[in-house]
Amino acid sequence: MSQKSSPPPESSSADVATSPQESTDGHATNGISVATRSAKNGSHQYSLSESDLTTDDRTNEDIFETDISEEVYEQNYQYGTDDRVPDTWYRNARAMASVEDDIELWTQRFYQLLSGKGLDTGPFPFTPGGRIFANAGTGLGKATLINCLAGETLVLTDQGR
Repeated sequence: MSQKSSPPPESSSADVATSPQESTDGHATNGISVATRSAKNGSHQYSLSESDLTTDDRTNEDIFETDISEEVYEQNYQYGTDDRVPDTWYRNARAMASVEDDIELWTQRFYQLLSGKGLDTGPFPFTPGGRIFANAGTGLGKATLINCLAGETLVLTDQGR
C-alpha cells in the first residue's frame, strides 16, 4: 500500500515586487527585488543591478573549480560566439527574455538567476537542461531545446518478459 505524497515544494520560481524598500541586502538596486524559493536552499531575495551585465568580468578560470568542468563546458555548452561563461549566460538570458514584453528587464533577471550575481550562491545557482543551455539563443534552426526524449520503454518482469 502506498501513501500519497504531498506536492513537491516550489523550486526556481520567482515573485517580483517593485518596492525599493524591499531591497535591503546591500546590493545596487533599480527598485526591483526578486524573491526566489528553493526547496534545497530556502528563500533568497536579491536586487537587480542595471550594471550587472556590463560588469561581469569573471573568466572561466574564476568560475570553474576544476579543469574538467571547464572542458565539459567548452565541449558541450559554449557556442562559437561565447568567449566565456558569462557570454553563455547572457545568450541564454536573452533567449528566455525574448518572449517577454520588457526584454531588457527580463534579460537582466534571467542573467542573475543563471550567473548567481547578487544571490550570494556562486555561479550556476540555476542551470537550464543541457540542450536548452547549449542551444538557446544560438539561432541554429535545427538545434532542439527539448531536453527529454520519449520512446518505447522495455519492462522486464520476474519471468523476463
